[in-house]
Amino acid sequence: MHDTPALEIRNLSVEFAFDGERQRALHGLSYSAFRGRTLAVVGESGSGKTVQALAALGLLPEQASVTSGEVIFRGENLLSLPTERLRQVRGSGVAMVFQDPMTSLNPVLTIEQQVCEAFKTRMDAQTRKSKAAELLAMTGIRQPEKRLGQYPHQLSGGMRQRVLLAMALACGPEVLIADEPTTALDVTVQAQLIAQLKRLQREQNMALVLITHNMGIVGQLADSVVVVYAGRAMEKGPAEKLLDNPLHPYTKALLESVPPLFSRKDRLDAIGGQPPSAGKTGPGCAFAPRCPRAMEHCRQEEPQEFEPEPGRFSKCWLCKT
Repeated sequence: MHDTPALEIRNLSVEFAFDGERQRALHGLSYSAFRGRTLAVVGESGSGKTVQALAALGLLPEQASVTSGEVIFRGENLLSLPTERLRQVRGSGVAMVFQDPMTSLNPVLTIEQQVCEAFKTRMDAQTRKSKAAELLAMTGIRQPEKRLGQYPHQLSGGMRQRVLLAMALACGPEVLIADEPTTALDVTVQAQLIAQLKRLQREQNMALVLITHNMGIVGQLADSVVVVYAGRAMEKGPAEKLLDNPLHPYTKALLESVPPLFSRKDRLDAIGGQPPSAGKTGPGCAFAPRCPRAMEHCRQEEPQEFEPEPGRFSKCWLCKT
């Protein structure tokens, strides 16, 4: 493991403007991603997982703004870079695989046109086509030359996801952010894509930031985990320890909601209640209204980040030593 992070998020906060009000979607999120290792950012839908990635790459929508924090890559704060310099970093330094391939791919352009976009100014047409076919083959697409002439609707969901992966890898990034890369794929295709990600990460020594709500995938891919709820990092630590012995009640509830592999349950364990809307949490712990172990103190004061074990962090009063 390298001592210097490939990508470091420091105290990142993001707000959205709705109907004249400012609502905070991220609350001081911090983590570090290292080359050759996988960091999983997990949590329910709406927890802020994707927002932090979009903020890091300067891709937030117009109604959103970063109110504090830094995103450090190669010693530069990406949040303060000029637009042209940030464009240079995207792709060649930090690349992202977006969640929905049907909306991320242009339906009226061929696969070749879209994959070649990243290097169209640096190669002649024949070299670009060869490079694009090589990238498709690298991600496990068979008959890549044939696929280059096709359109997104002619490919399966798994193949479209691989095309997005090929586009993200086009410039050899040091950091790859994969946002729900296996969503809507059947389990067989999921397993194939996970195997491809593992292999590509190993071959290219990339830092992989995996955004997901699928705890099963976390167990297969992740070296470390950040558990996000209501825009806050509730728990951070090595994947194996976190999955075997979660410290935060929210992490425990997420794991208990996963269907068991080798036993049968008549009823799945669900987390009661609903996640809070952005900016609509009370004065205490954001998870307190849904937490089975919440105390009165939890509802009155938000916990700080405690370190009950070396290298493990939890934002829960139960972890105060």
